[in-house]
Amino acid sequence: MDAIALAEDLIPLGEFKTNASQHMKALKGRTRPLVVTVNGRAAAIVISPEAWDQMQYRERLLADVQAGREDIRAGRSMSTDEMRAYFRQTPEATED
Repeated sequence: MDAIALAEDLIPLGEFKTNASQHMKALKGRTRPLVVTVNGRAAAIVISPEAWDQMQYRERLLADVQAGREDIRAGRSMSTDEMRAYFRQTPEATED
């Protein structure tokens, strides 16, 4: 998702409500969020479902990377040779 362009991406709530259908259709082609304002202050961020999915994917990926780093620091990791040996064992031996 691209950064917000203040001149183009801020929209008062009244204008959003009046043209909601148009704004919702325009979300599909947008790479930036739409900021809905109330009394000149940001009140809501509107993004496309695709942008939401991408944001959620990135969040999960970063959490998984962080968990992996914590596992390495805590000694819960194997070398490549250890991993190969582990998977060469019989299926019954690898069922933990």
